[in-house]
Amino acid sequence: MKRIIALIPLSGLALCISLGLMTAGCLSSSSSASKPEFLSENDNKKREIELNIDKGSLFDIVPVFAEWLDFDYIIFSDTANYKPVTVILKGEYTKRELWDRFLKVLEASKAKCTVEKRKVRIYPVNAELP
Repeated sequence: MKRIIALIPLSGLALCISLGLMTAGCLSSSSSASKPEFLSENDNKKREIELNIDKGSLFDIVPVFAEWLDFDYIIFSDTANYKPVTVILKGEYTKRELWDRFLKVLEASKAKCTVEKRKVRIYPVNAELP
């Protein structure tokens, strides 16, 4: 599966998002924010995970989670607004548990996201959406 990294300026960008649906973390236009399409109801299989990133950017961290959770992503380029974050994971995690950790990483990075099917769009929490 091909991963998507795009540096798209937020100014002039038309995202079709209803601001009334905005929640902390991620929202989804096709399903509930708590259950993206790439999270299966019966996927309780735990996998051994080890990650140690010190003061990493979203450009370092998101590809790792995208690989583990099998989603494509776009990171919008207003990078001055993203904060570096340290991520340390060691143990066995289900996909749901990894998704929850991913949302915490976004929150700590001052980022939010939208989910549509298997695509996650990440942008600064202070971004003004049309």
